Amino acid sequence: MSDPIRLILLALDIYSYVIIASALISWVSPDPRNPIVQFLHRVTEPVLAPVRRMLPPWKTGGLDLSPIIVLIAITAGLQVWGILGAIIAVPVVATFKTVTRYLWKKAVPDAL
Repeated sequence: MSDPIRLILLALDIYSYVIIASALISWVSPDPRNPIVQFLHRVTEPVLAPVRRMLPPWKTGGLDLSPIIVLIAITAGLQVWGILGAIIAVPVVATFKTVTRYLWKKAVPDAL
């Protein structure tokens, strides 16, 4: 495997661990002024926020499932389409959700 591909795979692995750390640290109500908490928030929110908007915690019984969805999307994208799939997995999931919601509203107008 070439060096650029290894570097991208390493970056995806590290980012997965950062998402896991962010999810775990959110369980203990951390101090938002803590530099580690600020770093985790700055690094993960650009990816987690769009997923969280699609599936807000109040619709899932108070659980924030966005880290799990992003990790599954990255893993599935990597397994199915390789590195490019892992990078574009989250936008593809967001697009799929938007299209299915639109089609569902068209099929059942009073549903949502």
